[in-house]
Amino acid sequence: MRGLLDHHEAPSPASASAPHDGLLGGARIASARGIPGTLGFPALTLHDDRLVVVASHHVLFGDGGREDEPIWLLDGFERGVAPMLLGRTRYGKRGTVRYNGVDAHVDCAVADVDSRVMGAQGWRVVEDDTPPTATPLAGERVTKRGSGTASTEGTLVDTSYRDRLHGSGHGAEAPHQLLIRPDARAAPFSGRGDSGAAVRNADGDIVGLLWGVNAFAESVACPIAHVLYVLNIRIARLERVGGAASHVRRIS
Repeated sequence: MRGLLDHHEAPSPASASAPHDGLLGGARIASARGIPGTLGFPALTLHDDRLVVVASHHVLFGDGGREDEPIWLLDGFERGVAPMLLGRTRYGKRGTVRYNGVDAHVDCAVADVDSRVMGAQGWRVVEDDTPPTATPLAGERVTKRGSGTASTEGTLVDTSYRDRLHGSGHGAEAPHQLLIRPDARAAPFSGRGDSGAAVRNADGDIVGLLWGVNAFAESVACPIAHVLYVLNIRIARLERVGGAASHVRRIS
């Protein structure tokens, strides 16, 4: 087996990008180093109650990326819409993390949200309202919305998948991952540009954060419990100013 590959090897095709509600997740983003990816979901830091967005570490900090570098929102870029400054990188983790006695590989990071993005898209944080997460279950149907392959469905076939990283990972282990198999005769569950997309169960609850693919074109995500723990965050719930509250929409 050649090992796991992340999804940042090339920009996602412009034709695959679709309009998104920005901060709700699924939007097309790029780092200051030009690495493309997907905005996963909004969150609040537990240590300073700051609004951030969650994405893959190899997107926000890949190719030598550092703290306080700009992250760009690219939705509509292929239609001539100028990139919007989403925020600036803060911190993250790519490696093995122990949580509740379980070692799992994570590839996750956060970026601050520029106040102008909140204003431009008409969002505000709903206080004391945290959308749920769920324990991933083998055999359940899952979905994702990414900037590379848009909305896709698949089956979570393994919740403790182990493989080795390829390339920049130098053969390091990636334990306790979520392995997602696409529907038979369907397009892949994920592809280039999808790293950072939230993986959701049939109830719309986040179960993992997508970051790569194995040698059999099956998608790999890190478990959401480890992501929240290592980043010290909780998922944020947003609402439109003058509208109803919402987090990232369920994909059915």
